[in-house]
Amino acid sequence: MKIGIAQINTRPGDFETTSGRMVAQSERAAQEGVELLVFPLAALAGVEAAAPTDQGDFYLDMARTLEGLARALACPCVVAFVCDLGEGTLAPLALLIEGGRVRPLGFGLALGPEGPGGTEDEGDAPAYDLPEVRIGDLSFGIAFGYEDLDDYDDYDFDVDAILYLSSYGYAADDPSSALGAALSENRFVGDALKTGAWIVGVGSLGGYGMQVFTGSSFVLDPTGVLRASAPGFEESFVTCDIAGACQAGRVGSLTPEVYDRPFHLWQSLCVGLRDYLAKEQVKDVALVVDGTLRSLALAALATDALGPTHVHALVDVARPGVRVGAADGLVRSLRIDVLPTPPAGGLEVPSTGVATGHPQVLRRGIVEAYLAAWAHDLGALVLSSLDKTTLALEGMPHHASAAALCPLGDVYLEDIVAMVRMRNTVSPILPPAILEQWELPVVAGYDRHGVSGEAWTMTIGLILSEHLEWGRTVGEIVQAGGRDPALVEATLAALDAAGPWRAGRMHCLSASTAPLVEACRPLALAWRDHVRGDGGQDGFDALARLLLAAGPEPRVSDGGELADEEGAGWDADERSATREISDALGFLRDFSLGGGFRPTGFGEPGGGPRTEGASRGDDGRGPDDASGREGPGAPWPSPFSQN
Repeated sequence: MKIGIAQINTRPGDFETTSGRMVAQSERAAQEGVELLVFPLAALAGVEAAAPTDQGDFYLDMARTLEGLARALACPCVVAFVCDLGEGTLAPLALLIEGGRVRPLGFGLALGPEGPGGTEDEGDAPAYDLPEVRIGDLSFGIAFGYEDLDDYDDYDFDVDAILYLSSYGYAADDPSSALGAALSENRFVGDALKTGAWIVGVGSLGGYGMQVFTGSSFVLDPTGVLRASAPGFEESFVTCDIAGACQAGRVGSLTPEVYDRPFHLWQSLCVGLRDYLAKEQVKDVALVVDGTLRSLALAALATDALGPTHVHALVDVARPGVRVGAADGLVRSLRIDVLPTPPAGGLEVPSTGVATGHPQVLRRGIVEAYLAAWAHDLGALVLSSLDKTTLALEGMPHHASAAALCPLGDVYLEDIVAMVRMRNTVSPILPPAILEQWELPVVAGYDRHGVSGEAWTMTIGLILSEHLEWGRTVGEIVQAGGRDPALVEATLAALDAAGPWRAGRMHCLSASTAPLVEACRPLALAWRDHVRGDGGQDGFDALARLLLAAGPEPRVSDGGELADEEGAGWDADERSATREISDALGFLRDFSLGGGFRPTGFGEPGGGPRTEGASRGDDGRGPDDASGREGPGAPWPSPFSQN
């Protein structure tokens, strides 16, 4: 079978334009003898659901669009979209459009912030009913996430090929999210070898909301050899005969792209910024160039994404020195539009009538006010240069800000340094001195004690990423990295304290598996995690033992800790009670992590997809019902009886 991949960038929900492009792609495919054409998951409707009040009419228009596609497509096509199952539960659905009919192929797991999430099953069945469908002479599996690929690996599915419709936006901490470029890191090859099936990786392309997709679609044969690939960050059309010899399309390559983290991160941010403005129908941006490395990086990024004529900068360097020359040199090198200087004295801090204990804060607020006024006249979107490290430790700035988008808000400071150094190899827009001097992270209550700036920046970034992306506690971070307990506690305390300042202030392009918007602790919660000397005792197990309802008092070891339940101090009833309580608490823990229970009927005929708790898979991803239908196997939004 000759299969085709149409890697296109679309505006979500623009059904008329997108369906027209799909028809044109199908006609091209038919001319080239393609027997099955696959479109990316985000192509038709994006990766987010419509507002609850709009969903009825939204899905009505989508249904009519699918009816039109069924009549107009020139060859069999797989079209997927993300649908709302009720109460905010999203799940991807794949459809086969062939012969004037629309045939559902299968749901995926419910989507979390980083894609499908599922718990590890200890039984002899996958987490939910994975699709096995017959298309032409071949049997296909449908996968939307890493968990799906793992299940096709782990369980006995006799499929000829797996269509992997990736639901993951690019994340710098997860090379697999770069799809075809990750082949250079030996990703996905094991899936082909274990399943003995072709792996057809179909990547979405472009910015959809805050997520950015790299494209980079690929086809692997059952031996793990790359047979076709599409370039990253650009539209493409590739074909491959998955029944025999491979035929690459006009723009395909049998050599995978090399995954380079700074390059891919820079490119994804450029694409994300460009698409965000284009899809919101905004052409220009305005920003402040204050001589800091992050502001210089943002100006260069915006210029690469939009072109110099669409970037407007207000240059204001409060502190003299190398930053002044760097700021002036950058705007000249990039040839961006420099906004006029405010009137003489306009930036002076009043001596009376206002609090002047922090004049730099007040000065920056005045600058932001001028920038907002100019942006309004230009019809431009104001950008913030704040990065993830600064937002994590300091929250939002205390000065007024008109910024609506923070392109670097999910990028750690050390990654900005790496990106700027990479960008400077393309064209030297920044002097070497500024690349060795940047504003270092500030951790309240801790002195870096002479540690070099680069080492300090790297250390703080690692502590934050281990906690945010990898979900490690204070004790685990200290134990794993041999880090200063006081520094770890102070860093995560600053992260918690800054939460209220950054909550809901601006949008940040997603560049990791754990954006800061997810790092919000309950307001007014006094408890803070800390390093403890209990030998890594599990809290749920400790609580389960404490909650024993009756029976003899458990034996206490000489060290003062509760003895092992298999010891002489525990009888059979105690062990059973402890196990039941532990299981119940574990169930509640899974509920809190996964965001819900798995309703009865999911994965059964007449039911919908199952919703599982979040887990971290082997690919380095972090953690990642309810319709109102009636009838056999229909789910309801609670694990309990409808009565």
